[in-house]
Amino acid sequence: MKTAYGEPPLAPVLARLLTEPLLFAPESERPTLEDEIWTQIYHQGTLYPATIAAVPHIVQAIRRLAPAERMPWLAMVAEIEAMHAWQGEPPELLEGLTPDLLDAYRQAIQETVLLATETLAAGTQRLPYARSSEADVATLLSFLAFAHGEGRLGFLLARWWPYAQTEDGVRLPMAGLTQFEDSIVQTYKRSR
Repeated sequence: MKTAYGEPPLAPVLARLLTEPLLFAPESERPTLEDEIWTQIYHQGTLYPATIAAVPHIVQAIRRLAPAERMPWLAMVAEIEAMHAWQGEPPELLEGLTPDLLDAYRQAIQETVLLATETLAAGTQRLPYARSSEADVATLLSFLAFAHGEGRLGFLLARWWPYAQTEDGVRLPMAGLTQFEDSIVQTYKRSR
């Protein structure tokens, strides 16, 4: 399947999800399994057929983690589903995907609702390089929105940062949800 870099062998990397520790590390440390997977299945907001095929494997791996350890992996899946909700299913995304792979992806997104609910109940693990607690909770809530067909709301929750930041680092609340949505659209357009 096509990945961000053509067709490198993603299957062996995905197989390691079930045998290796699922560690996230700050960018200053050596690449992790997550880095290897992420660089192949998601690049600058672009999804690939391999992305859709990989998500069920990622969700299967998330299931083996304690709820307090799931947040970084759930955030990865939320970002993928946010872009999927945003972009839809253009022909280049569906290239080589069979109906059973698409069904497995949709089933995996539905399964994340239970995983996200358990994670919310357990509280998220605070890591030195983790996002804010508010952003983590918004990400977990995004799965409920996605599962109910509310892609726009899921997208906004998965990419939660409803603040403008001044040059000296002061966070200022945006005027409203429309302004937040507009800022995300502009950020997305600049990254393409």
